[in-house]
Amino acid sequence: MKEIAEKVATLLALTTAQRLQTLELINIKNIEKSSSAVRIKITEQIKTSRPGAMQPELVLPFFEKKPGLCVASAVLEYVEITKKLRGKDTEELFVSTMKPFKAVSSQTIGHWVKSLLGKAGVDTEKFTAYSTRHAAVSAAHKRGMDISIIRRSAGWTESSQTFFKFYNRPIAASEEQFAKVVLNL
Repeated sequence: MKEIAEKVATLLALTTAQRLQTLELINIKNIEKSSSAVRIKITEQIKTSRPGAMQPELVLPFFEKKPGLCVASAVLEYVEITKKLRGKDTEELFVSTMKPFKAVSSQTIGHWVKSLLGKAGVDTEKFTAYSTRHAAVSAAHKRGMDISIIRRSAGWTESSQTFFKFYNRPIAASEEQFAKVVLNL
């Protein structure tokens, strides 16, 4: 149970560039499945909510070529696994892994993400669950994603300079990567 919670939380954090607070607010009633994607509407107020502003909608396409990394499938599987645990009162996506099975806080989601990052070999002294937002937007930018799409995905306005001021950081590389890049490995 904890392993799938860690996986879903980490995949959502990395593929949506949302804050952990936003992931905490995901309501299972706002998860819609189509043939190509899962869409999650965030209806609760988030940190950057203001009157008249659009609330986030997370779009998770199905990846049939890499089922182990398919965030949409992982979310649907997690909903199914936790269905019996959550009862009538709990509509939030993420529930505790031990009794009583209630909605968890963004701190718990952060612990899950950090735990999985550690298992994946990430130095969790340097990088925390909150680093996933930095990593996601930096990786998207490095791979040529248009800045307007990055801003929209992260919940920033069209004129926001937040990415360039705080998030546009080089992605950490190990010392061995120099030789691997030179040798094209």
